[in-house]
Amino acid sequence: MLKHLNNPEKLKMVLRERWDKVCKSKNTTKRDDDVVLNSEFVEFIGLADFSIFDHIPSIKIIELHSNTVYHAQRFGISVKNRPRVPLPPDKLCENEVVYTSELLLSFAEADSAEGYSVSSLVEESDYMEEDYSARKNFYAVEYLERFSCDWLPENCYEKLIGKCFEAISSTARQKFDNGYNWYLATNSQTASVNHSFHPLNPDINTQEKVA
Repeated sequence: MLKHLNNPEKLKMVLRERWDKVCKSKNTTKRDDDVVLNSEFVEFIGLADFSIFDHIPSIKIIELHSNTVYHAQRFGISVKNRPRVPLPPDKLCENEVVYTSELLLSFAEADSAEGYSVSSLVEESDYMEEDYSARKNFYAVEYLERFSCDWLPENCYEKLIGKCFEAISSTARQKFDNGYNWYLATNSQTASVNHSFHPLNPDINTQEKVA
């Protein structure tokens, strides 16, 4: 058939000759009836521009497919190189204020203190180190979500979040003396969760798990 692609009229002739034997039962109507090569269809073939048909090598088809959001879903492999995650900026950005505020609140609960701010944390203390580590984890997850939106089907990332919560929900619902102990216990659980079912698995590190 490939040799006929450069000859549209020859391609039409071969299509008509081989329709009943090769094509009829593989092209069905909405009622699953075979498509019969009747006079109307023959006329349509005669008028159609068969010069639009061309051959694309298999490797090119795969290359084109790899640029769609369905490639990883079909082949089950990571085909993109994830960009390096930047370090958190010195100043809190608006999108991380809620996350960091809740973490600071957990520090205060653990110490029965009125409250902490990033600037009030003692340098090189466990809290300061944990705050910085948590911010790095936050940005890792933010960039993982952006990365997934570029090459995975819609809602794929949301399904990952849902599966992750199912895995840690029993720990997250337990009662703890303070928010910091809850945070540490939940992080410990999330770090052990297996995400091998998901196309993003090769790009999920401990940072993404515990954020």
